[in-house]
Amino acid sequence: MKARLLIVLLLSCSVATAFAQEVQENIKVIFRDVRVHVTDGDGNPVRGLKLEDFSLTEAGNGQRIDFFEEVDLSQEVSKGTIYHKDGLVEDPDDRPVRASGKERSLVLFIDSSNMTKDAFEPFVETVHEFIDSSVVPGDLVKVVQFDERLEILSAFTSNKNDLHAAVDKAKYAGNMRNRLEAAERLVTDKFTDYLQPQVTNPFPGELEQIRDGLLLELEDAVRQKHSIKTGYYKAFESSLGYLARIFDQMSGSKSVYLFTGGQHVIDKSLVGTSKEVARLMNQSLNSSNVTVYTMIHLPQRPIGHSHRFTGRVRLDDETNPLRSLGLNSRPSEGTILEDTVELSTGPYKVTDGTGGIIQAAHKPQDIGSALKKFQTRANHYYRLGYSVDSPDKQTQIKIKLSDAYKNAKLSYGGTFNPVKTYLELKPQDRAIAFEASLQYTQSFRDDLDAQPGFRGFKHPVEKGDMIPVYLGLKVNQFPKNGYEIGFAALNAERGLIDLVRSTVKKDKHQTDFLLYDVLLPKAKPALLRFKIVNLDNGEESLLEVPYEREEKGETDFHISEMVFFGKSDREMVPLNHLRYNGTPEKDRPVMVDMRKHYDPLAMANYLFKPVATDNLFPAKEHHLFFQIRNMEKSIENYQIKYTLKRGGEQLPVEFQVKDAYQPKGFGNTYHFVGTFSGIDFDPGDYELMIEVVDDQADAGAQLQRTFSVAAK
Repeated sequence: MKARLLIVLLLSCSVATAFAQEVQENIKVIFRDVRVHVTDGDGNPVRGLKLEDFSLTEAGNGQRIDFFEEVDLSQEVSKGTIYHKDGLVEDPDDRPVRASGKERSLVLFIDSSNMTKDAFEPFVETVHEFIDSSVVPGDLVKVVQFDERLEILSAFTSNKNDLHAAVDKAKYAGNMRNRLEAAERLVTDKFTDYLQPQVTNPFPGELEQIRDGLLLELEDAVRQKHSIKTGYYKAFESSLGYLARIFDQMSGSKSVYLFTGGQHVIDKSLVGTSKEVARLMNQSLNSSNVTVYTMIHLPQRPIGHSHRFTGRVRLDDETNPLRSLGLNSRPSEGTILEDTVELSTGPYKVTDGTGGIIQAAHKPQDIGSALKKFQTRANHYYRLGYSVDSPDKQTQIKIKLSDAYKNAKLSYGGTFNPVKTYLELKPQDRAIAFEASLQYTQSFRDDLDAQPGFRGFKHPVEKGDMIPVYLGLKVNQFPKNGYEIGFAALNAERGLIDLVRSTVKKDKHQTDFLLYDVLLPKAKPALLRFKIVNLDNGEESLLEVPYEREEKGETDFHISEMVFFGKSDREMVPLNHLRYNGTPEKDRPVMVDMRKHYDPLAMANYLFKPVATDNLFPAKEHHLFFQIRNMEKSIENYQIKYTLKRGGEQLPVEFQVKDAYQPKGFGNTYHFVGTFSGIDFDPGDYELMIEVVDDQADAGAQLQRTFSVAAK
C-alpha cells in the first residue's frame, strides 16, 4: 500500500439522533499508509522485519512511524468453529483458508489491446484462478477490460460467481496489436525502399534526392506507428485515472491487478515520450493509495545487439538513417529501427512507480505457473503509517533498511500529488468522485447540518421500491454556484441499485429548503445515502441511513404508507423530478419521466412537500398522504375511519378526504390526501390510526403512526 492520503478528521455529533453516525470534518493533516515490498536477489519476499529495521523521510524530513504491520496474504489460518444458537458446535470444513487481512478493494484489469491471441485464453483462465485462490470474503472486486477503451464488466462485488461471469464476458479483439502490425509492415516497406531505391540510370544527384524523399516517408511511417502507441498509452492512463478517482473514495487496501501482454511505449522515441504521462499517472495512483500488480505475456523476438531481422530486411551495424534529420532521441521501439535496450516499459513504469510487483511469462503455456510465483511475491508486504502536514505541492518519500538488509530491494510508491479539494478537481474527475463517494466512502460528515428523510413504498406492479428522498436545509444565502446534490440506494454489499444527481441553483432569497427527488431501485435496498456540496466553498454533508419499510403481501389489501406534508414557508426544490404546478395541461405529457410517473407523492396536479421528520409544527390542521393497495371494489365502496390519541386518550378530531387519485399502471392502487383538524394540537406525542373498510365490512386495512407536535 503506497502512501494512503487519508484526511485526519475531527468527530462531531451534530446530526439528528435518528441519523446518528460518525461525522467528520477536515483538518490540514494527512495520514499516509505506505505499502512496501521487500525482496531478496531472487525476487522472493523477505519476512520477519521489525519496525526498527525501517527509516522513512518525506521531503527530506525524518518521519516517526506511528503504525507498522507485516502482511502475508498467503498465510493460511483455520476457519474456526461455528457456534449455533441452539448450542450445536460444528466445524464442517477443517481445511485452512487464507487470512483476509483488512478491508480490500481490487480491480482485475484485463488489457487485451496488445496481447497475442494465443495468450488471451490462458490469461482468462489465470484470472479465473486468481478469483478462486486470492479473493476472500469481504473483498470488493471489480472486473474491467481494456482494448483501446475501458469496458466495465462488473460492479464492485464480493460474489465470486458474479466475478467469474464478468470475466467470461471478456472478448479478444487485439485492436492495437493489429494496427501496430500494419504500421510495422509499412515501416519495413519504407525502409526497404530507402535502402534499395527503385530507379534506373539516375542522372547526377537524382538518387540522393530520391533517397531524401524516401527518408521523409520512412520518418512519417515511424511516426504513425509511434502515434498509435502514444494513443494507446494515453487511453490506458485515462482508464487507470478513472479507477483512481473511484478508489480515492474507498477505504482499506486498494490494488489493480493488471493482466496484459505485448510490447509498449518506451521512455524516449522519435516522437514525444511516455515518461511524463507515466509519472503523472503514478502520482495520481499513489495519491489514491493504489498499488498496481502486473502479470504480462512478453513474446520474445530474435533481437540481438548488433543486427536484427524484421520481415525481409536485415540491418547489420547500420547507423540509424533518421539521425540525418537532426533528431537526437532514440527511434521508436518495436520497429526495425528500435534500440534493443527497452522492450516493454509501459506496464513496468506504472507497476514500479506504484510499488507493485511484475511477473512476466514468455510463452502462453507458462502463464499459469507464473501466477503462483506472482501471488507469492505480491501477497507479502509491510505497512508503514505516519502523519504529516498536508503538502501544497508534489512531495516524495524515501524508505531505507538497516545495514543488515542493505542488499534487499524495496518497492513502494514514493511520489505524491498534493491533496485536492472537491472544487479543485477537473469537472470530469469531480463527477466520478461525487458518485463514487455516494457509493463507497465510509467517512461521513455534516458541514451543512442537513436533515435527510425518506419514505419507502413497494412498487405495486414491478420488482423494487419507490422511495421519495429529501434533504432539509437551512441557509443564510443560497450559494451563487448552487449545490451539487445526490441520493443513492445501495444493497448490503454497497452495490449501487439507483442514483440520482443534480446541480441546483436558486435566485430566491428563501432560507429554508426541501431538496427532493425519488429513487427507483429495482430491488429493496439496505442503505440510503445523501450527499450535498456547497459549490461556493466546498462544504458538504454525506449521510447514510438504513432503509426500512414494513413488508406487505403482494396481493394483500393494505395501506402502504402514511406521510405528513405541509409547512408553507419551506421552499421545495424538486431535482430531476419535474413539477406540474403552473404548467399548461397540453405541455404536461412531455414532462412525465420515470421518476415523475412513479413518484408515490405525485398526484394528478401537484406534488406534496413531505415533512422531513415526524416532529410537526404547531397548526390548526395537519395534512396526510397515504396509499391504499389491492382494492377489489371501486372506491365508492370503501369508508375511511380514523382514531387520534394523546396519552392514551382519544381526541375528537375531524378527518376529511381532500382528494383521491388512481395513477395509471399501478393496478388497484389509490392515492389519498386528507386533513385532520377540530382540536388545538398542543405540544406532545400523538398516535394516529387510519382504517379503510369496504361497505360489507368483510375487508379492511389499517395503519398506525406516531408523531410529535413541537412547542410554539
